[in-house]
Amino acid sequence: MNSNSEELSKPETTIELEDTTEKLPKETVSDKLILWIERFRLCKEILIDFVIVCLMGGIIFIFCNEWQREAVIIEPFAVPDSFVQQGYTGAVLVGRLMDQVSANREAAYNLLPDNQKYLFPVEVTDSDLTNTLNVDIPETGLSINTLIQYIRQLRGLETRISGDLVGDTNNFELTIRINGETKVVKGNIGSLDDSLAVAAEHIVENTQPYFLALHYYGKKDYDKAFDLVQITLKNKDTRDDSFAFDLWGNILARKKQYENAIEKYNESIKINPDNSSPYIGLGYAYYRGYKNYDAAISNYQKVIDRDDTNYLAYNDLALVLADKGDTNAAIESYKKAIAANPNYANAYYNLGLIFLGKKDYQQAIIQFNKIIELPYNEGNFKAYNGLCYSLGQESKYQEAINNCELAIKIKPKDDNIYDTLGSVYFMQKDYSKALLNYQTAVDYNAENSEAQQHLAEVFAILRRCEEANTHLELALQLDNAINKKDVQKYCESSAVKNQ
Repeated sequence: MNSNSEELSKPETTIELEDTTEKLPKETVSDKLILWIERFRLCKEILIDFVIVCLMGGIIFIFCNEWQREAVIIEPFAVPDSFVQQGYTGAVLVGRLMDQVSANREAAYNLLPDNQKYLFPVEVTDSDLTNTLNVDIPETGLSINTLIQYIRQLRGLETRISGDLVGDTNNFELTIRINGETKVVKGNIGSLDDSLAVAAEHIVENTQPYFLALHYYGKKDYDKAFDLVQITLKNKDTRDDSFAFDLWGNILARKKQYENAIEKYNESIKINPDNSSPYIGLGYAYYRGYKNYDAAISNYQKVIDRDDTNYLAYNDLALVLADKGDTNAAIESYKKAIAANPNYANAYYNLGLIFLGKKDYQQAIIQFNKIIELPYNEGNFKAYNGLCYSLGQESKYQEAINNCELAIKIKPKDDNIYDTLGSVYFMQKDYSKALLNYQTAVDYNAENSEAQQHLAEVFAILRRCEEANTHLELALQLDNAINKKDVQKYCESSAVKNQ
């Protein structure tokens, strides 16, 4: 065998493995577009679903709010053509009537302490505000609006007032219907607003008598306020019973029936122990009726312990402290009242009176001027009155008289301002003008003991002793603690000596 023979080698075999991985097609532009369209469609559906959920939530919220809303709806009046031709359509009459109702309610609302204002969510309107929910409920023949009205009526939260007007071109009879009761008001075009005011009062009396009671209490018509308190306590809504008893107590306290007032305040507390207002009333009754400083202070302190921002309690507490002789504590209490409510005019005024008592007339003037700077000017009368007296004490007589005249423009029949103006003229020894103003004061209010005393003093100086003694006796009957020496210095009588 040939060693050089070529060795046969085994053929080299190559095994190719099959690629089993799936080959992805290349992504085209059209594929990307389809993907984005699909994404947009999905977002659109989500957005639509979100809007639908929001709308349904809004409708549910409005539905819940509306069926709980206390509404007094005054429907358009039926009026004859003769009045329509003069511009007095049913809608016009309702609009003017609503203005009267609003004025009545606003006057009472401003008298409410903050903790009572929640009592009056009732909305008076000339149309049903739920018209936006006039959507049909499938297979019921009802709308959401109708269902809401029905629920409100069942719960006694909706009062519909209708009316009509009949008459000729001038005279008329206006009929108001509330809860089956009818009120007829007669009048003429010239006195239309007066007639509508009577109708408005009838509406408030039959929907919120406590509101009207407050209105008359603010006007110091305590007998009418008392009657309306009784109506309030007899109606179905008991939420305001505690406040009605509180107001009853206030009426009795203003009539100086302090024992009965205390009884009503305690009734109010029994119904609603969280109501702070009757504690303030108790403080007033114990102080004014019995000079029981400790009981008065205790009740005011109860209110402050509950709510250290109750400016009414701080103010009334300061009045008691000042009368008790604790002037510094009174000043601090007035300052706390002002801190709690910087727009509370009474606290500035009473603080000014404290400084008047200390004969610090400059500080008194500062306090009275602060009232005039307030955004709400209901205290301006008192401010001008205080400035008149303070400036008079500073011998700035003409400036003092100017302020008194500003006060008289606000309340032309207020006895206190004429008493103050008389004092300014008295300081100038202008006794004839002092006499005229003191006399005006007692003409407007014969129970103004200070004006009676001042009138007696002027008569005494003028040696008109019979008149001096008459007015001094009247003053002593009203307040046996007044100073009678200035009259006795000029005039003496057995009647005066025996006082």
